[in-house]
Amino acid sequence: MSGKIKESFGQYLRRERTLREISLEEIAQFTKINVSVLSALENDEFASLPPLPFVRGFIRSYAEYLGLNVSEVMLRFSSFIEDNYAELIAPAPAMTSSEKRIRRGLLLGLFAALILGFFFTLIAI
Repeated sequence: MSGKIKESFGQYLRRERTLREISLEEIAQFTKINVSVLSALENDEFASLPPLPFVRGFIRSYAEYLGLNVSEVMLRFSSFIEDNYAELIAPAPAMTSSEKRIRRGLLLGLFAALILGFFFTLIAI
């Protein structure tokens, strides 16, 4: 059994950070990303994080602060997510016609409430 254990994305981030002797708190202060989010990134807890577009932004900021090649880091992240968290990149199911009707009705109701509120504000003046 001589196989090399493949490093996870979070382990890669942590390794690069510790090699540079940078704390999570320092990254958080510079990037304005909460330490708990940075910790979740390093622990591969992607299901507990916001949607992927936000996570990609966090990773980009993290990589920039460490002085890493951002393109390579993002490519590594995409590959890791595809291999280990495919459910996070699966397309959202299409809305049914009844869900579309409900959404349309809610939007029309909100619009009507805004118009009435504006109208009654004008009358009160």
